[in-house]
Amino acid sequence: MACTSQTAFDYVWSARIHLVGELKNLPVILENLYQQKVFNDEEVCEIETERNDYDKTRAILDRVIKKGEAACEVLLRIIDMTRMRTLERIFSFSEKTTGSSSEPKQFDLHHWISCFPFKEDTQIYGGCSQGPRPCHIYQEKLMEKAQKKVDEFWMRNQKLLSVNRKSDLSYSPLVLDTQGSGSASKIKKFKIKKSKMSRPKKLRTYIPEDKSKVSPSDLLKTNKNIVLVGKPGIGKTALCHEILKLWVERKSEKLDYMFYFDMRETSHITGVMSLEELLFSVYCEPDDGKDKVLQDIKRYSDNVTVIFDGVTDLTCSVVKRIVDRDLLPNAKVIIACRPDDEEDFFSGDFLTVEVKGFSEQAIKSYLLPILGEEHKKILCDLELLTLCHVPMYALMVAACLLCKTLEVLPRSKTEIYIIIVRFCLQVSSNKTNKHLDSFIQEKKKEILSLAEIAFHATERKSVSLTDLHCEDRCVLSFLKPLVVKLAPTKTKTTHAFLHYTVQEFFAAVWLLKNPNEIKDVFQQCLKEEKQHMKHLIPFMCRLLTEKSPSLMEHLIPAQELKNTSNWFFKELIDSGLDDDILSLCECIYESQCPEAGISLLKRLNYHLDLSGESLDSYLCCAVANVVALSRERKVSLDLEGVSVSEQGVRSLLGCLDNVQWSDPLPQQLWRIILLSEEQRESVTLLSRDGHQLHLPVQGERQLFERAVSVIQKNPMKVNVCLHWDSGATAVSQSLSMSLLDALHYIKSLSFSINNKGPGQQDKEQSHEMWEEKKMKLLLDLCLKAAIHRELDFHVVKKLATLFSVDNVHHLLLDFHQHVKSTECFSVIPKLKALYESTPSVWTIDLSKRKTSILLEVLKLQTEKKHVKLCGCPGEEDEVKIFLQCLPFISQLSFLYGSGDKVKFCGSLFCAAASEEKHLELLLSVCRYETFPFKDWERFGDFEYSQCGFLLDLYSYIKDSTTNKGLSVLPSVQSVFQSTPSVWFIDLSKRKTSILLEVLKLQTEKKHVKLFGCSVEEDEVKIFLQCLPFISQLSFWSEDEVKFCGSLFCAAASEEKHLELFLSVCRYQTFPFKDREGFDDFEYSQCDFLLDLYSYIKESTTYQGLSVLPSVQSVFQSTPSVWTIDLSKRKTSILLEVLKLQTEKKHVKLFGCSVEEDEVKIFLQCLPFISQLSFWSGDEVKFCGSLFCAAATEEKHLELLLSVCRYQTFPFEDREGFDDFEYSQCGFLLDLYSYIKESTTYQGLSVLPSVQSVFQSTPSVWSINLSERKTSILLELLKLQTEKKHVKLKGYPDDESKVKMFLQCLPLISQLSCGPELFQRVCTSISLRSKQEAEQAALLLQLLGFNRQLKGKLLSQTCQSVGQVLGLCGPSVDLILTPQQISVGDALLVFRQTTKLRSLRLSTDMALILSLWVKRGRVVPLSVTDELSLVSETFQPSESVWLKVVSSLAYLLRHWTVRRLDLTESRIPAQALTPLLLHNGPLTIKLNEKISEPLLDFLSEIQDEDLTRSFLSKVDGDLTPFSLNWEFLHLLLQSSSQTLTVNMRKNSFLQRSVTCLLPFLDRVVFERPSPSFVLTVMREIYKTQASSSIPGLLRSCDDVINLTCKQMDSEDCAALLYTLKHSDGVKLNLLWTLIPPGEINLILSMLDKVSHLSVDRELLLKMLHSCAASDAVDERAASLLRALQHRLDLSCSSHVEMSEEGQRETFCLDVADCWAISTVLGYNIQDTELNLQDCVVESSGLNLLPSVLNRVKLRASKVVVLQLMSILVDEFYPRSWAESLHRALGGDLDLSHTELDQKACEGLALMLDFVEEVTELDLSHCQLTDQLLCTLIKSLHKVQVIDLSHNRITGASTSMLLELISKDSCTKTVRLFGNTMVDQTPLKKNKQFEIW
Repeated sequence: MACTSQTAFDYVWSARIHLVGELKNLPVILENLYQQKVFNDEEVCEIETERNDYDKTRAILDRVIKKGEAACEVLLRIIDMTRMRTLERIFSFSEKTTGSSSEPKQFDLHHWISCFPFKEDTQIYGGCSQGPRPCHIYQEKLMEKAQKKVDEFWMRNQKLLSVNRKSDLSYSPLVLDTQGSGSASKIKKFKIKKSKMSRPKKLRTYIPEDKSKVSPSDLLKTNKNIVLVGKPGIGKTALCHEILKLWVERKSEKLDYMFYFDMRETSHITGVMSLEELLFSVYCEPDDGKDKVLQDIKRYSDNVTVIFDGVTDLTCSVVKRIVDRDLLPNAKVIIACRPDDEEDFFSGDFLTVEVKGFSEQAIKSYLLPILGEEHKKILCDLELLTLCHVPMYALMVAACLLCKTLEVLPRSKTEIYIIIVRFCLQVSSNKTNKHLDSFIQEKKKEILSLAEIAFHATERKSVSLTDLHCEDRCVLSFLKPLVVKLAPTKTKTTHAFLHYTVQEFFAAVWLLKNPNEIKDVFQQCLKEEKQHMKHLIPFMCRLLTEKSPSLMEHLIPAQELKNTSNWFFKELIDSGLDDDILSLCECIYESQCPEAGISLLKRLNYHLDLSGESLDSYLCCAVANVVALSRERKVSLDLEGVSVSEQGVRSLLGCLDNVQWSDPLPQQLWRIILLSEEQRESVTLLSRDGHQLHLPVQGERQLFERAVSVIQKNPMKVNVCLHWDSGATAVSQSLSMSLLDALHYIKSLSFSINNKGPGQQDKEQSHEMWEEKKMKLLLDLCLKAAIHRELDFHVVKKLATLFSVDNVHHLLLDFHQHVKSTECFSVIPKLKALYESTPSVWTIDLSKRKTSILLEVLKLQTEKKHVKLCGCPGEEDEVKIFLQCLPFISQLSFLYGSGDKVKFCGSLFCAAASEEKHLELLLSVCRYETFPFKDWERFGDFEYSQCGFLLDLYSYIKDSTTNKGLSVLPSVQSVFQSTPSVWFIDLSKRKTSILLEVLKLQTEKKHVKLFGCSVEEDEVKIFLQCLPFISQLSFWSEDEVKFCGSLFCAAASEEKHLELFLSVCRYQTFPFKDREGFDDFEYSQCDFLLDLYSYIKESTTYQGLSVLPSVQSVFQSTPSVWTIDLSKRKTSILLEVLKLQTEKKHVKLFGCSVEEDEVKIFLQCLPFISQLSFWSGDEVKFCGSLFCAAATEEKHLELLLSVCRYQTFPFEDREGFDDFEYSQCGFLLDLYSYIKESTTYQGLSVLPSVQSVFQSTPSVWSINLSERKTSILLELLKLQTEKKHVKLKGYPDDESKVKMFLQCLPLISQLSCGPELFQRVCTSISLRSKQEAEQAALLLQLLGFNRQLKGKLLSQTCQSVGQVLGLCGPSVDLILTPQQISVGDALLVFRQTTKLRSLRLSTDMALILSLWVKRGRVVPLSVTDELSLVSETFQPSESVWLKVVSSLAYLLRHWTVRRLDLTESRIPAQALTPLLLHNGPLTIKLNEKISEPLLDFLSEIQDEDLTRSFLSKVDGDLTPFSLNWEFLHLLLQSSSQTLTVNMRKNSFLQRSVTCLLPFLDRVVFERPSPSFVLTVMREIYKTQASSSIPGLLRSCDDVINLTCKQMDSEDCAALLYTLKHSDGVKLNLLWTLIPPGEINLILSMLDKVSHLSVDRELLLKMLHSCAASDAVDERAASLLRALQHRLDLSCSSHVEMSEEGQRETFCLDVADCWAISTVLGYNIQDTELNLQDCVVESSGLNLLPSVLNRVKLRASKVVVLQLMSILVDEFYPRSWAESLHRALGGDLDLSHTELDQKACEGLALMLDFVEEVTELDLSHCQLTDQLLCTLIKSLHKVQVIDLSHNRITGASTSMLLELISKDSCTKTVRLFGNTMVDQTPLKKNKQFEIW
């Protein structure tokens, strides 16, 4: 090959031998050499005279070589540019391999010429002729014809559109899907479920939305033959014309040819004709050199492209020979056909390209230039958008939208054609819409004639209408002419429809006119050769309906159509077309006939099998429509192998509510979505299925990669379901990697198992097999993560969670085993890092795993692990291996104490006993407090489980060692000693002797808790032997009374046992350990003790023993509250137990008996009771009987009263009651009634004696008067010493009770009730007297003078209300919103009053009152506060509002009203005019929602009077309104009133500052932002408008708020200018950043500031600037005055930027302290200095004491200690100590700070200058005796000293006793938490608090 230094001469010379034999097309080479002036005419003639091509080639090469380098390069350039014609053709791989492999390898001239390094300068050669000149001329002619065809094609489409369009139609990108090359047999086949499935069902494609990788230019460039497949109107013809256009426009000098034949327009070529006739006669004839052109086409057929558009068959021989490559064998053939016709002629090596139509983006780009903004109507309508997926329908829809007279937009394909037909007829006839229908009827005959011709042409698969003889221009508007060339000088003109689908539409029209033919068509559709007729059926379905737009009603009588419709759909469904479900769904969609859809579903048994189909968006709409019709039964949908467009997916998802959501549908839907280019609908599907994504375990890599993308992009974690078919033997590797990629975004993982395969009969075996497969998948994932990712414990734990593996440690062991079994030993080193990241506790089941694996894993650990066993091995070998694990275990525990764990643990101890090393290791891992369990919180009762394990372990070891003759127990004693202090034991399962032996091993006494106790004498005696080892004895429940009593009786025989037993029982909560676990502890405890007392009493009586006096102390240690059920035991037992007590007890009773004997016995209990309470209100009778029985004896009565006289009587406290007051008052009322009735019957007088009980009740009485007598309430209230607050839950319901209730009112201080009480009272009674009226007025007063009258108001109610209002009207807030009231009754309400505080009316009442005011029937009324309208449930109409406003205006003219509140009313803005123009002094509050319409109304009419009145009525308050500058300016000009505006609603103000300046004095800004204030000040400063400053300050309430602003020098200048012209302004500079140089200037203007707010950082800067100023005295005084004499350097003046709850520390150095002290030095009055949260340098702190005499100091304890330490220094005057005390003031708290010697000296020095201190807190200060000695001489001045929690010992006792001498002020000394051994001397004195 060539090198860069090889010359052209050498290159040609070296290849001469090959060129001589292989150069072709010598005339082209010779012509180009002549044109480049390499040869002259003479040389060309000499070469042409050579005998043959071989000699001619030699002559050319020899002459070129002879001419030298330049000529050789020209020759090489010519060969390079014409290589396809002058060199041997390049064979395809298949052609090369057909010959013998033994043939010698030929010299590749194509490769040779491509390797020559041509010079970049191409000027030496301007161009190259590819062939004879006639060929080039013919190529130009073909391009002109091609361009003409393209222009005509788009012009025909454009004629449908409006002539005023701005841009021409052009090609829009189509979605093109390639199936790959190969013959029909090579295209991948898919499983066909039904034998009659057509070709489209074999295509599995998807639409790559907006990402089409195949373009027309790609199809033009490819050398493969192409078949374009697509349904009618999908864009095949447009694509062919785009290929023609690209060929014309390409920039190439290549000589090639392109021919386009529309097979629907050239029916005359079906005869026998030659290639020459087809190309030249039919298409385009050369002007010259026909033979040369034809020869060039045949010879170089690889430069020829032939397009056959609209092919239906290959009956034409010449076309078939071209397709079969008999003619033009190397030509590129492009065929466009429908899917139904593809199989009829498919042969050869074709690339199948399915034309899918527009993507959604392409629809937008296509419609936007046509429709402009109107295209959004289509994009927002899913049905229209779906139709526009087909380009032809998109064109028609656009034409419909451009037709301005169209009222209804199309919703189906047929509607489009109906509209287009009507449109074409209207345009051609110039008829208006009004006359169009009659015109169609006039042309019915011509239209039906055209329809007949269309049908017959369709039947024979032809588009040429040869039988048409009509000249009517309306008919011809649907057609285009076809000119057929019969001879060179003879042509024939026929016609064809504008599009084949228009022809099919008219054919359907004819069928409906001839319904007898329809059934034949149904049958024809079942035949292969007539399947194309099925496209007529959807048209017929829609044309049969009466929906608008309509066409058929003008062509066929309505009755005929109805008759056809009656049987059409039934015949269609029964015709056998149900094999083609999609076509039937399309028919149902077109018809919109629900009945037909339901019939179809029933025939299909509600199962739509769409497997293998390709669904565009329109078909998806059709399917979704059918599914949506099924409302009573879910539809089964099979989408296996289905491809769906993006828009189609949306339609399908929209009907899922009617679909059976079961496998395998979710997986099929997810496959469809994930295999589409965009997964926008994935979010919808995730939401539909609970954020669950379904995937197969086997599938394409792309499927899983896109699933990962969806999972990662979803905002919520996704649930993944894997579908595992029985035939899937392994999981896809792509799925495994995808699961790892999405691991952290997956919430859960589930499996759907399909067990339908053979050999899966045994369900248990099948389940185990699937579990094994799942575990293998999990282990494989872990292995892949270890190999390809970074495997750590978090990944393993996440995987375990997803796979529902509860025990991660089992997984780790299984994974280790898996790694070994797969021999991936390279992974093992990586596992070390994994095991290091695991938690320290390993939970393992060794009953299912080998212990050796655990040993290997533990050896990989870098530190010991805690091992928790949940399953133990039983073999001896496993025990021995586990002993080898002990060096790697830090602690050993068990999950629970079942038998196998005890046995294993015992075996370990027995096996370890033989070797000391193992035993020591085992003891070390078992010697802990909670052995053998770790997590005691997880146990219901931990102590019981632990103790049970230990006792069983002791028994096992004892039995094992006894049998083997070993002595193990002494060695393991420490294990049993490390147990907790509480032993919980079930003695029904274990011998007491074992407990005794274990207790003997303990080093200290244990708390024992028992249940399941046996009362056998031997067991009781053995337990008594346990008592020396028990610290406390408790029981699980009350069931152990007998055992406890037996113990007491048995122990009584021996004093030693009795004393021990009493010692373990004598505690507060006996017999229970604590109060937990009891619903009512006191009741259970008391119940146990009473039963115990009874048992002991009965037992000792029977045995003749005297035990009770000995055990008296047990009953005395019980709690103070006894809860007793007297229905279960005798009161006498309670009396005997109470007599044993050393103090009175609180007794709580329930279940009380009212038997006279029991009551009398209980009275004997009273001397031993401190308080008596009851469990509930059911004990009223018992309580009343007690009072009646006690009344006979004064002593008993006094005792009973003493135990009942408390606040919450009769209940212990308020807990446990939903409404305590109601329950308490109910009890007392019932008690009063019971006592009253009983004493009346018995003739006793008890009530006066028990009056004090009812007086001790709470202040609030809660009563339901609908259930109780009001008279009882009255009597009780009369007993009270003060008025009571009464809360009513129910109301009296008759007149007598109401009157009785009114008598109670003077005894009530406050009344709480529902809003209806007052109205019910006025309804129930007629106020006949003044006293009754006054009582009702008092009721209204108790209700706060605020009541609402609603519902139905009767005359009596209104009259009573009127009387009450006459007494207290001026104080009443009345709400009058009745649903029903007569006009006369309404007058009664206001007849006796002339004044109300406020009145709220409904709209109806406003209308009624205004009517009667007009008639003079209502006296003038004065409403002192406000009149308002209440909100309405239903918004009144505008006319009603006008009446209401008119009524209000009339009322306002006759009533005196200060304010009208309309905030609850939505009155239209224009209706408010009468109210706004009201002349009187009135303020109106408006609803914010009508503010904008009102402003628009005022702005529109611009009436000055109305505007001024509006401002007056709202009192200038515009805060509810959002304004604009124009309207605000209008308001300011219309009135001189001050306006208030809300800055947050009117942000425009900041942009209108310049215009606003003149009006600042008339505008008040509510919530002005710092930015606005600063902007205004800058504008004032800029314009020097000092006169505007007072207005600004007044509008901002004299506050300049600049918080959080970062100010520059110009801002500061504006601030200074503002301050200069101000006086007494408030300045807020919190968190404001000010340049350092500007601070001093601001300080100079502080004399104008009355209040300054700054944060501590800015304050410190100001202090520095002030201290360094020349005028420090003036500046300091001004600064302190502005700061209100408060220097706050604490964090309270600073933004808390740190974490919540933390306080920032502020550091002050020497310079800071100097600045502070300097400024304070000029202080003339006390100033507060706050140094809390500050850290001060010690050297700086020395500067502060000198100014403390003028300071109130608030400082941290650390700073105070520092100051006190300074006082000790002899260089400082002693007066500073007095100043420090004065600055600190009053009490002193130094708690929790460590005091040293110097601090104590300073504190003592300071106390020396103090007369008296209230309190000194020195707790937690680490004070020693020595430090206390320093302080003690000065502490006598302190009243309360807290010295608790220090290090004071008994050595200081004498000093402390001297401290409280007679001359001391000390009253209390706290000494808690010190180390004083002997506290007796101090405890004797009450002034010391100590324990």
